[in-house]
Amino acid sequence: METGICVGGAPKNVRNLSIQTSTVNGFQGCIKHVAVNNIILFDTNLRINQAMEPLQFCEDGNMKRDDEFNRTAWNSYPDATSTQSITPSTSKIVSPMNYVAQFDEISFVKVRAPNDYNIYLELVFLAKPQKPNGLVYFLVSNHHFFAVYLQNAYLLIYNAYTNGYQTLRYDYSSQHPLSLDKWHRIDDQQYMENRFEKNLEINDKESNGFIYIGGAPNNKIPSNLPIRNGFSGCLKMVIFLKYKIYQNGQAIDLLLDTLVTQNVNPCGWDVCTKSSCKRQAECFPYRAAPHCKCQFPTYGALCEKNYTVPVTQFRFEKFSYLKLFNHNIMKYLTDESLNLKFMILIRNSTHYHSPHSEDQILIYTGEHVSVGDYMSLMLSSRNELKLTVDLGSGPIALTHPTILKADGIWRSITLLRHGRRITLSVDEVSISSESVGPSTELNVYDALYIGGLHRMKSPHLTGFTGCIRDIQIGHYVLASLADATEAVNIMECLR
Repeated sequence: METGICVGGAPKNVRNLSIQTSTVNGFQGCIKHVAVNNIILFDTNLRINQAMEPLQFCEDGNMKRDDEFNRTAWNSYPDATSTQSITPSTSKIVSPMNYVAQFDEISFVKVRAPNDYNIYLELVFLAKPQKPNGLVYFLVSNHHFFAVYLQNAYLLIYNAYTNGYQTLRYDYSSQHPLSLDKWHRIDDQQYMENRFEKNLEINDKESNGFIYIGGAPNNKIPSNLPIRNGFSGCLKMVIFLKYKIYQNGQAIDLLLDTLVTQNVNPCGWDVCTKSSCKRQAECFPYRAAPHCKCQFPTYGALCEKNYTVPVTQFRFEKFSYLKLFNHNIMKYLTDESLNLKFMILIRNSTHYHSPHSEDQILIYTGEHVSVGDYMSLMLSSRNELKLTVDLGSGPIALTHPTILKADGIWRSITLLRHGRRITLSVDEVSISSESVGPSTELNVYDALYIGGLHRMKSPHLTGFTGCIRDIQIGHYVLASLADATEAVNIMECLR
């Protein structure tokens, strides 16, 4: 071992080589990774090269490579999740942890696709998702669509070729969901030519494709791709400069190599740093933009306005909610009987054509979603009312057949519970069912929320968009927003 390790072949002067290996011929092919006892000696993705002699890259001669890779002994990258800086042996390389790109559902960058993408595609990058759904990587050309996206935290691949008359495609998914707010290494290799072009006649092999990273314009995404929104989280490369993604042996600098950049920021960037919310309102980020939580009687984009007259018809938006928490209300929720009534006006229909549309919260009480006793009333992505109640022995769910539309008509909603029997009514149409188990009481100790939540308990939930009035819980009537424990981002319905 004093002379080192030979990979891919051996010098002819090695003693008894033919006897020990039964051949003296070298390997014909490509090698991208060599490690001994977990020590990386060679890795094309990490740009590690401990070889004593220059190497010839296994690729199309037209591909442009950095010659430094052959001339320089690179330090190894110890761990894909490490946060320490790596200092290579050349001053041209900067610590890969200095900057990391953050995407917020509507963010994306556009770059040119590599010249050989229709033959071979290799991706290597790190992703730290904050939400379970979103488009991470999208390649588009006249004949080819290739996407990497998250769906319910599973990483999926969509790959399709078309010649205008027929389309060949395949999809596959990761075996396990990705943990949110943790770094994951994404390493994907696709042999495009072998998989598609032998079975699909394409007259021209184009090389003018484009790559969208972190999301894409809606009009570029094919209708059969089951995701529309962009990635929410951070992307970075294992090594290289700043915002780089590694693709077909080349690094993409998300600052310098892009054709278009939209709403991309350094990871951890806080949009509320320069918030101008008034009246000491809390700022929170959503899709790379700051939003203010206006406590009644304040309202407006910056909580800069103030109501001086009573509000009787409550207008809710995506981030609005009412929190009711006092003995006069909670006693009706935890009793064996409950009569909850209110009127609603739908201001806009949900986009139920999207498989990932969010359910809107109308009523919620309980410590955790789907854990312990709870009650929820949602306006589904198909504009149906869904009531779910769990008294401790398992949930019972009712879906009302009435489709609620943005037709300008106020609808009367009633929730009745007597023991284990539960009824949901829309106007004069009622449906009923009975919960399982012996329990007849709803044991909840958190507040009653109307129209939204202080903090969403699921990425598939959002606040109600519309108006609510005439709220009655048992014999308690909410006459004024001033009587609520919290009233956030609520305005007069007629505004």
